Amino acid sequence: EAKRAFDAMMTMQKIDIAAIEAARRG
Repeated sequence: EAKRAFDAMMTMQKIDIAAIEAARRG
């Protein structure tokens, strides 16, 4: 259960980072 929540959190973090990088590149 904790691992699933952790995996979901890491996935969302990766998506957030990708979105931030894309926004910075414009």
